[in-house]
Amino acid sequence: MPTKTNLIVFHDTETTGARRSSHHLDGGDKILESAFAVYKYNESTGRLTYVEYLEEQNDPCMPIAPGAAMTHGIWYPDLKGKPVFSKTKSFVRLQELIDDGAYYCAHNSPFDIAMLKKEGIEWPEDKVIDTLNIARFLETSDEIESKSLQWLRYFYNFDEQKDFPALVKKFGIKRLQAHTALSDIVVLIYYFKKIVKDYNIKTLSELTKLSSDIVIEKTIEFGNIFDKGTLYEDIVGTTYSAFGKMKTAESYLNWAVSNMDNMSMDRKISISYFVIKAYLSGKIKKSNDIIPMIMVASSFIPEFWVELENFGIPVESQRNTVYGVISEKINNLNAEALKILSSNPSNADKIKATKTIEKAFDLQNGFNKAKLSANNYKN
Repeated sequence: MPTKTNLIVFHDTETTGARRSSHHLDGGDKILESAFAVYKYNESTGRLTYVEYLEEQNDPCMPIAPGAAMTHGIWYPDLKGKPVFSKTKSFVRLQELIDDGAYYCAHNSPFDIAMLKKEGIEWPEDKVIDTLNIARFLETSDEIESKSLQWLRYFYNFDEQKDFPALVKKFGIKRLQAHTALSDIVVLIYYFKKIVKDYNIKTLSELTKLSSDIVIEKTIEFGNIFDKGTLYEDIVGTTYSAFGKMKTAESYLNWAVSNMDNMSMDRKISISYFVIKAYLSGKIKKSNDIIPMIMVASSFIPEFWVELENFGIPVESQRNTVYGVISEKINNLNAEALKILSSNPSNADKIKATKTIEKAFDLQNGFNKAKLSANNYKN
């Protein structure tokens, strides 16, 4: 059987700021530094073979946020005379790598993918590996306080491992400096190798699936009704006292899913997963407390679809309804923000509009991920 070998592009960007959406009047923040390393990857052995790397700065043609500069240390004098991103070698090479069918790997890939998209580079979603989402699945020890790349570097003591200094030297780095693009991809490459080796996950299809799958949170981490860290399985089916009345835990979770606009799609799906699981098993008898969660399950948790249909719930029509509602909400959020920005807004209004646009971006990204995860399950 022939060995299956693919190209992987390990990429990191530094940007003018953290506005990921392109719906801002100025198009949102842009790339000012890009670094990527290309490796051949052998799925049979899990071995990476170095091909090339490219590191470049570019003129983003827009202001640099001081907070961003404080993080990566790049300021206007550093970019004087640099080309715009579309005129860089990086732009040309990344387009070629997409055409070659290469996979893309980053830590928190939705951020870098969004920045590349603004420059006209769109990576196929089935070729994207997000080591941050993978870490959320695999790094489950209570000792893991953060899933950030640099935190994991120090927790696992990469710098003291026998082969890590050689990797650093390969890229000509004398001293690793966090939040510089090239230094970050060296840590990214090493963490990728650790995932492949320690968890024996070698196929790129499995890595891309883990990158897009919804991470089911098992414990509650918000609000003050239940102790943070309590298992949802232990909460569902119980009652609590509020304003002299006894209420079901499901009614509170229902309110949270329906009204907490800043709650991530992953969390809404996690809550719905445990509530609907209890409902289908008979632990919860009343369905009026959980209607929004039935809608979420009908849309994004395909393992429940047959059972929900057996309960007389029209899953497909509910899914279409939810998709339409979410799409309309995203459009309304962007329209609301742009209306504010186009009418001589105050600084406070500008901040509000920026947050609204980014909220729409997060909702769109979570929506896309949830749909892709559901499709992966069905396929």
